Amino acid sequence: MKSLKKALLYAFTVSLIINGFGFLIAVLNANMESALTDFKRIAPISISILFIPCFLSGVFYRADLFSNKLKALKYFFLPAVISFGFIYAIVFFTLLPDSKPTHKSLYIVALFNGVLSMVITVFSILIYYLLNKKKDKRKDMKKLKPSFLKVLLIFFSIALMFNVLVFSFGNSSWVNFKVPFLIVTKGFVITIFSFFAFQYAFNKNKESYVFVLIYIVGILVIPFVFTELYSDFSFEVFVKKLNIVLTVIAPYFLLIMLAVHVYFIYLKNEKEKESLRQTSASTNLKYQQLKAQLSPHFLFNNISVLTGLIEESSERAIEFSEKLSSIYRYLLDQEKNDLVLLDHEIVFGKQYMDLLQVRYDNSLAVTFNLDVISEYYILPFSLQIVFENIIKHNVVSMDKPMKVNVSCINDFLIIENTLHLKSVNNSNTKIGLENLKKRYAFFTDKKVEVSSDDSIYCIKLPLLKMQD
Repeated sequence: MKSLKKALLYAFTVSLIINGFGFLIAVLNANMESALTDFKRIAPISISILFIPCFLSGVFYRADLFSNKLKALKYFFLPAVISFGFIYAIVFFTLLPDSKPTHKSLYIVALFNGVLSMVITVFSILIYYLLNKKKDKRKDMKKLKPSFLKVLLIFFSIALMFNVLVFSFGNSSWVNFKVPFLIVTKGFVITIFSFFAFQYAFNKNKESYVFVLIYIVGILVIPFVFTELYSDFSFEVFVKKLNIVLTVIAPYFLLIMLAVHVYFIYLKNEKEKESLRQTSASTNLKYQQLKAQLSPHFLFNNISVLTGLIEESSERAIEFSEKLSSIYRYLLDQEKNDLVLLDHEIVFGKQYMDLLQVRYDNSLAVTFNLDVISEYYILPFSLQIVFENIIKHNVVSMDKPMKVNVSCINDFLIIENTLHLKSVNNSNTKIGLENLKKRYAFFTDKKVEVSSDDSIYCIKLPLLKMQD
């Protein structure tokens, strides 16, 4: 609904401004009464031919419009065809009362306006895209290196098309060799201006208003410079020049500028894709490095525990080593997985706690209060890291027993433990929870939450679903 309102506002604004400006020119060329009479006669056409294409461009707008060629073709072609159908019908039935049913010119005029509406639709989609495209705030984006030869090819294609249109619809009094020559030379100048202006704006990462200024200079200021000055320059001459600029030169210049602008957008999208690929490769490497820290860290901690048990009791040391072997098998099985089912991790967590209870006997008690968990995923070895953190920072003894409760609430796995902090806090390594937080950042925007009071320490691990 919000996007629909935005499309309506955009279409209404464009239609109001351009029709209002056209009406003002008509008043200056003739008088108010004549302008009102003409406007009433053609209002359904002049309003529709701007409003419908602009509205459709807003409806069909997609932020990823240029992500691939097929998608771009689809979102340009569909609204253009729909616009053609609407405008053809509106023009035909608006002019029908003043024409004979068999008058061929009616069909030609309707066809011409339908094609014109398709062109306006394409322009409008480009403008709507430019207005809604978010500014890239990255400072490390490489500068664009456009090919001036490709821009020239774009220009010559448009100049050729414009010359064909001029010879097809212009009258013989002004269509001569001079006209195509002026079309090419003036188009070449605006092409050079567009090339360097857009290159500067993109490479300097300028704000949207800079692009607006470029268009104002290109389609209003420069066309005035190109029009001839008369010795008897007057207000009537100014109106005549303004009419020529707005009806002939400005549309031609606008077409060239939009084409060059789209070329720069294409280059920027390619640079962004390249940058994302590089970032993805770097991110994946960092993630694999974080995962690689787990295995040696896990083994080192438990070998230290095993060494202590050997000194205390050989039987308990044997029991511990057997359970350690079972746990390490799970670690090896899941080492290459980025995510595991929560119920698998819970089984692992229970086995890991059994491992710890070999050492701490009745001083350590763990309760799992879990209902439906099969739909969730979690990072492998998350519980191992949390349980290690509990043992590392707290006293666990018969005098100060450790109680741990594991539950699942609102898409979070909650691990709470009684707080018996050691007098000397062993926090000389950042592998544990910091490692876990960094790993979670690769998969979700949800944060690992940590809280505590005088008696309870709580860690909340985000649970993931496949659609996340």
